[in-house]
Amino acid sequence: MSLFGSIKQHSRKLCYVPEKKLCELIAARNISSMDSKEEQVIENALLSAQKPGHKMSLEDVYETLKHLEKERSISINDRKAVMKIFEQYFSDEFHV
Repeated sequence: MSLFGSIKQHSRKLCYVPEKKLCELIAARNISSMDSKEEQVIENALLSAQKPGHKMSLEDVYETLKHLEKERSISINDRKAVMKIFEQYFSDEFHV
C-alpha cells in the first residue's frame, strides 16, 4: 500500500486479443462519453501497443490509456471506462 492509498496492479500476462475484438471492445456505443474521434485514437494506440501475435496485457492497456490521458487525447472518464471493459474481458476470457 502506498502513502496515498492502494496501488492497483494490472496483470502483465500476455493474452491474444485479435484486432476485430479489440475494436469491438472500444466501440463508442459502449461508452456514452466517448466520440468516434476518441474511439479511433484509442483503437490506433492499442493496436500499436500490441506485441507480435496480437498479444497484450492489462498493463499494456493501462499504460497506453494513461499516456493518451496525459496527452489530453482522452478524458479520465474515458480511460476508466475503457479500462473497466478490458478488465472484464480479460477476466472472462483469460481469468486474469
